[in-house]
Amino acid sequence: MSHKKKFIAFFMIAVISVFSVSPSLSAHEMYYSGSAPNWTAIPIKWNNLSNGKPYLKVNGDYLNSDYTSAFTTAATLWSTYSQKVVIDKVGYGSSNVDVATGTKTYWSDRFGLSGAGILAITDLKTTDGIVLTSSNVQQSSKKVSSAQTLVITRLLL
Repeated sequence: MSHKKKFIAFFMIAVISVFSVSPSLSAHEMYYSGSAPNWTAIPIKWNNLSNGKPYLKVNGDYLNSDYTSAFTTAATLWSTYSQKVVIDKVGYGSSNVDVATGTKTYWSDRFGLSGAGILAITDLKTTDGIVLTSSNVQQSSKKVSSAQTLVITRLLL
């Protein structure tokens, strides 16, 4: 497996593992209020639970073929080794966690020149339809209903 594929596999496991900590999410990469050094974490929770654990229905149908085996490995290892999350690989129409390959146009439109170093991005959508950002998390339900991770194709690097 190439270095990039390994990175993406580990990235996907790391992103997905955020959900396996507990039904409540909080990490330094997540959302905070206030200012340094007195930041206060803003907890968000996964809305879909199974026996008190986040229930993630993951899909990789829209991944470039460069990443499909890494996705399969990540999803299998995640559900095999984590007892804090329930994972099912499902079709796109019934998933609540999608992993897909972003296009060059999408990457350019979203990040401009600053996107050159970004290899993947995850957007979390709440039960009230808000895609979370640090500026709107306080106004949201703070209950995540779905997540989308976009990875960049090696052709764009």
